[in-house]
Amino acid sequence: MSAFPQPELFRAPAAPRPIAPQVPQGPFPTQTPLPQPRSNLAPHAGPGGVGLSVTGAEPSGAFKAENIRISWWAKNTGPFTTNQTFTVEVRLDGAAIAQWSVDGLSISSFVFIEEREGLLSGIRPSAGVHEISLVIDPLNKVIETLDTDNTVSKLITVLAPPVSDTARELLPNLVPVPGTGKTEPIFASSHEDDPLSGKLSIDRPSHIAFSVRNESVQYVTEDVDVDLLLDGLLVRRVTWDGLAATGEAPFRIADLRSIVDIAPGAHTLRVVVDPLDRVREQDETDNDYEVELVWGVGEPEAAVEPFLLEPPPREPTIRANLMPFRRFGWDAALTARQADGRLPVGKDGWLNTQKAIEIDFAFTNASRFSLPLTDQLKAAVLLDGVQVELLQFSSGTSNVGSIWEDTIVFFSNTVSPGDHTVRVVLDPDGLFDEINEDDNIFERDFTFHDGPDMNMPAQFEMSEQELAAAFAPLSGEMMRQVKPVLGPGAGDRDWSPEIIAAGRAGYFLLTGRDLDEEGYVIHFLPPDEFDASSVSACMSGWITMTVTEYEEAFESCTVGRGEIGFKTRSNGQVHLFVDLGLSPMEALGTYFHELGHGLQDLTSPGQTVLPSLPNTRGLFEAQAQIFEAAAWRAIEEFTGNSLSSFPDITLARDRLEFIFTIRTSSNTEHNIGYRLLWAQALAATPALDVGLAGFNLADRFRADGRLDSAGANELYNFLVGIFPFQVESWAAALLANSSFIAEFRQIAEARLIEDLALELTGNPAVQDAAWIAP
Repeated sequence: MSAFPQPELFRAPAAPRPIAPQVPQGPFPTQTPLPQPRSNLAPHAGPGGVGLSVTGAEPSGAFKAENIRISWWAKNTGPFTTNQTFTVEVRLDGAAIAQWSVDGLSISSFVFIEEREGLLSGIRPSAGVHEISLVIDPLNKVIETLDTDNTVSKLITVLAPPVSDTARELLPNLVPVPGTGKTEPIFASSHEDDPLSGKLSIDRPSHIAFSVRNESVQYVTEDVDVDLLLDGLLVRRVTWDGLAATGEAPFRIADLRSIVDIAPGAHTLRVVVDPLDRVREQDETDNDYEVELVWGVGEPEAAVEPFLLEPPPREPTIRANLMPFRRFGWDAALTARQADGRLPVGKDGWLNTQKAIEIDFAFTNASRFSLPLTDQLKAAVLLDGVQVELLQFSSGTSNVGSIWEDTIVFFSNTVSPGDHTVRVVLDPDGLFDEINEDDNIFERDFTFHDGPDMNMPAQFEMSEQELAAAFAPLSGEMMRQVKPVLGPGAGDRDWSPEIIAAGRAGYFLLTGRDLDEEGYVIHFLPPDEFDASSVSACMSGWITMTVTEYEEAFESCTVGRGEIGFKTRSNGQVHLFVDLGLSPMEALGTYFHELGHGLQDLTSPGQTVLPSLPNTRGLFEAQAQIFEAAAWRAIEEFTGNSLSSFPDITLARDRLEFIFTIRTSSNTEHNIGYRLLWAQALAATPALDVGLAGFNLADRFRADGRLDSAGANELYNFLVGIFPFQVESWAAALLANSSFIAEFRQIAEARLIEDLALELTGNPAVQDAAWIAP
C-alpha cells in the first residue's frame, strides 16, 4: 500500500537550550577596613560546665538520642556592648541541630538555654561516639577582640537506634531540584527572574532559590530540614512539616546579603536536604548540591531574555492545493468494498470479482485560496494505469477547505482475480497552478478474489498469561518510579513498551476489543516534540487563516496550556498524544484518559461535532476521567494488587482538600467533568431516558463507596450514549443539585486508609482516579 501525502503541518520550533554565562573574574577592589572590635563573645561557666552541658544519660553513661537534654551559656566578655544580632548554634558532628538568634548582648551579660529536650528527637545517629558542639556567632556578624574562643565541644556515646525492617525501595527519597523556571537546584542571581545562576554583584541583591522534591510514592511524615550553606557556614535552615509523595517544597531568599556579609570573589553555595538524617531514604547519597559562584562589583551582567515562541513565517500565496483527504471513519482516502450494502462508504472489505465492487475516494482543497476555475474541477480514476472514469465536480464560488467525494463501480466479472492498482489523479489536465502538484496523485493496491470470504475473523481474546505479563511491571519498579519516562531528569530506563502493553491489556478488559485494530494513531512523544505537536494540533486549519486569525490563534495556543495528553482528528483518524515527560504511571493514566476520548469519538461521533460549550467539553472530560478510573480498577481486580490506596494522614487529607477546592471552585472543562461524574453517580436515575433500563449505580456507589471497574465502565457507556441534542439539558439538571458535592466529598474522604502498609501505597498518578472519580 503506497503512503498518502500528508497535509502540511504547523511546526512549533523547540526552545533553545540555555547556556551558562561567563562569571565575573577578579581582581576585585579592596574592601573597606572593618571597625575596631569592641566586644567579645565566649562560652560562659554555667551549672553544668563551661558553655555546654549534656544530660539524660542511661546508668551506663551512654545516651539514647531521644533522651538527650542540652544546656548552653554564652557571655559578652568584651569591654563594650554589642548591638549586632548574632546566632548561637548547637551542632551534632558538625551539622547544626538547633539555632537561636540573639538581638545584641550587653557587657558582662550572658544568654542561656537550660535542659532543652527533644533537640535530637527523630535524628538517627549511629551507635558510638559523637561530638556535641556549641558555636557562638558562626557567621561572624559580631566584630570581636578574639574569634577563636567561640566554640566548645563534648564527646558523648550514643546507643544504637531502633532498626527499621522496611525495605529500602519502599522508602521516600529527598533530592534538591531546580525550582519552577530555573535550571539548577540552587539559583543565585542579582536578577530574580533569570532562569540561570551566576550574574551576581555585592552591590545588588543576591536572590536565592532552591527546592526539594520527594521522588517517591511514599509520604514523608517527619520534619524535612533543608540547609543553605555559604562557604561551609549555615546561613539558613528551612523546615517543612512533612512532604507528600512527589511533592515539592520551594524556598526563596530575597537578598542573601541581609543574612551574611559577602565579599567580592568566589564563594561556594551548598544545599543539604535532611542534614540530620531524620528521614530514612531510598538513597542517602543524593541529598546535597553544591555550586561555586563569583560575586563581582557594580552592575551585574544582564539577565537572559526569556524565550518566546514565535509563529513560523508563512510564505504568501494565492494558489489552491488539491490533495487526497481521509474522511473521518474512512479506512483511507481511497477504499474498495463490495456493493452489497454490508459496509458503509469509505470502508475496505473483501473484494469478490463475481460481485460489483465500489471504489470510494475523497479529496480537498488544503489552501486558504479557492480554485480560480471553479467549473473545470476533474478527477480521473485509473485501473492498472488505464483510465476507467473521468469525473467532474462542482466547486461553487468559494471552495477553501472544501471536501469532495465520489464512488465508482466496477461491475461483476469485469476485473480479473489478483492484485490490481487503483489510482486517482486530481486535475488530470493540469488546469490549476497549485502550491504542490506532487500530491495530486494517490493510489492503492487491492487484491481481488474469485469467491466470497469464507474465513470469518475470530473474536479477539487475550489470555490470562498475556494479561498478567502486561500488568506485571505495575506491581514492581514501574509502580515506584516517579521520574519521567523520557527527557531531562528521566531514569535509566525507557518505560514506553510497558506503557503500550499495559494500555492494550487494560483496553481489552474494558471493551473486549483489540486496541491495535481500532484504528487509533498513537503518539508517545518526548516533551519538546509533544509541546510542538500540541501547538500544531491547536493551530489546526492554520493554512486557511487570515493573518489576524493566525496571530490570535497562535497566542491562544501557546499561552498557559499545560497539556500532558490530547486527542484530535486528523486525516480522517483519531490521533492520541501522550507526553513522555511524565512518570511511567502518569503516562499510562494519561494514555487511558486519551483512550476514553478516542473511544467516544469512534462510537459517538455525533457528540464530537457538537458546538464547543462548557458543559459539552465537561462531558468529554467526564467520559475520559471515568474511563481512566475504570481501567485502573480493572487492573487492580485482575492482579489483586493495590494501585490506588492511600494513607489516612494529614498530608493526604490536605492534598484531597486542595483537589476538591479546585474541582468545586473552577469552571474549566476538567472540573466541570468531575462534578458531572459526582452528580450522575449519586443520582437515583439517569437524567435522560436513553434506553438503559435498570441503570442505577447510585445504590451500589453509596453502599461500596466506590464503583468497581464494571460499574465505572457502565457509567462511561452511559455518558457516551447520551443523545447529542440532550447534552446541555442533561448537564444543567445535574449541576443544579449542589448537595451532590458535599455527599461525594464525604464518600471520597472515607477512602483514605488508616495504618496503610507502605507496600500498599498507591502511585500519586492514580490519586485523581482513586479519590475523585466515583
